Parts: sequence; C-alpha cells; structure tokens
Amino acid sequence: MRNGHPPTNPFTYGALALDDAFTNRETELRDLVADMENGQDVVLYAPRRYGKSSLVIRASQRALKRHVLVGYCDLMRTTTKERFAAALAKTIYADLESPGEQVVERAANLFRGLRIRPTMEVDPDDLTLRFTFQAGRRPSDIDDTIERLLELPGKIAAERKRRVAIVFDEFQEIVGLDRNFPNLMRSVFQMQPEIGHVYLGSKRHVLERIFNDKNEPFWRSAKQMELGRSRPRSSHRSSASASTRRTRRSRPRRSTGCSGSQRDIPMRRRSSRTPCGSSCRQGTTRSRTTSTRRSSRCCVPSTTTSRGSGTRPRRRNGC
Repeated sequence: MRNGHPPTNPFTYGALALDDAFTNRETELRDLVADMENGQDVVLYAPRRYGKSSLVIRASQRALKRHVLVGYCDLMRTTTKERFAAALAKTIYADLESPGEQVVERAANLFRGLRIRPTMEVDPDDLTLRFTFQAGRRPSDIDDTIERLLELPGKIAAERKRRVAIVFDEFQEIVGLDRNFPNLMRSVFQMQPEIGHVYLGSKRHVLERIFNDKNEPFWRSAKQMELGRSRPRSSHRSSASASTRRTRRSRPRRSTGCSGSQRDIPMRRRSSRTPCGSSCRQGTTRSRTTSTRRSSRCCVPSTTTSRGSGTRPRRRNGC
C-alpha cells in the first residue's frame, strides 16, 4: 500500500482492454496501423476473448492520429438486413461524416439517395442519432439500400480527401444474412481502392471458406493475420527455465556390477525367489548332480547332468 491507497490489479477481465489496460501485441499493432494507412484489406481471425477488438480499437486510435478516418461496424447483433443497414448508417454518419451542428439535417442530406430512407431519432443524453430501416415493398429494396450505403465511404473519402478504413467485427455473420452478400460487397469494394477494410472473425472455418476458396468472391482479396495468445517476455521464459534447471535433482547412480550382497544389485535385477548368500564367485557348491547357474538376477540353482565326479558347474552370464 502506497500513499494510503490499496494496490490495484493491472489486468482487466471481461471488458475491452483500452488505454493503459492494453499491453503487448506491439508487432501486430504496428502492422495493422500500417495496413490501415495504405488501404490494405486485412482479415484477422482468432478465438473469442483473444483481444481482436481491443487490438483493432487501439490501432484505430493510432490511425486517427495519422489522419485516417476509421469506421467500426459490429455485425454481432445484425440479425436482419434492416439491422445491418442501420449499423452501416450509424458507422458512416458517426465515424466518417464531418462533424457539424445541424445533426438531423446533415444526416438527411447524407442518406437522401437511398431507396429506403431511415427513421432518425436523437438520443437526448449524448445527442447521437439512431437509425431504423423498415422493410420495403419489394425484397430487393433493402438490398439496393445496403449497396448504396456501402458506396458512401468512397464518396466521403473523395470529398474530404482522406484515407478511410472500415472495420467489420464478426464478419462471418454476413453469410447468415444472405449468401449473396459477399458477392455484393466484393463488387463494391473492388471499385474503392482508396478504402481499406479490416475483417474480424472468431469462426476460422467460415472465414477460411470466404477468403481461401477460389470459388468465393473474396478469394485472395485480403491479407490474412492470425492472432495467437499473448506470450510473456523472453526474459521471463529464460529465468523460469534456469530456475527449473537449478532445482532439478539428478538421479542416483545404480550399481551395475555383481557383489556379494543382494542390496548392491539393481532393484530390477533382484530375485525374490532365491536369496544370494555368499559371493557369486566363492559361493558355488560342486556336485555330481547339481551345479549353480549364475544369472543376471541372482544365483539360482538348476539341475544339470554331470559325466564324472570332476565335472565343473556350467556358467551362464557369470559375474
């Protein structure tokens, strides 16, 4: 405890790791900021809770300081086409459009050419706009509206003379809305070379099918980046391994020779049937009918047939 204040935990669990809570990932952060500046399309996939959103938000903060307009669109809750259109409208208006005082008038002018015009509501707390799209008379009306919304970032970039990057979080959800949406989006994006796109996703098999299948419209259209677990520094690993080596105990050496006592014989070679008495070389009893067989375990008597009284015992694996 310092200055009367209890120590705080520097690690943040559950929420996004922002500002001082963000640590490590310097290599990925540097590469992602450079891709945003250059208008490079990037697909970033990793399991959930690996820090994808925190990394992209931190990269967006650095890109904004370098005069790059960054829009963030979360597709996790866009379960319908109308909600997807509302999320796009909010991203375009809040992140890309130039700020001003007349909020409703600017939004109305921005979305004037849409097939389905959104219903706008002003939040009295922070004066932000919320957009709502209703289904049109024909199913193609909402598709045409989404296509016009996807074209707006290119127009804004040309008017403001700024580089633009759009982030789509949980991009694999776009396939669940409409199987033809990847074709629609790719046809619009390939006409916007000044716009960079960052596709985030946690379902790797879906993203690989979208970007690695040659029959898909997004085939080889984006740089692929996989986000692994955040590893500790190399100094920590080296000190931990050195500590492990210091505390490791060496195994006791076992005697491999044969001596007069059974306790000097290795445990795996001891015989539980016949104890060894005297020395292996001196404990042999000569007999006409019996001889002593020396084995690797112990001196085990075995019966052999002798031809004469002076027959010596047969030795096997003698010591």
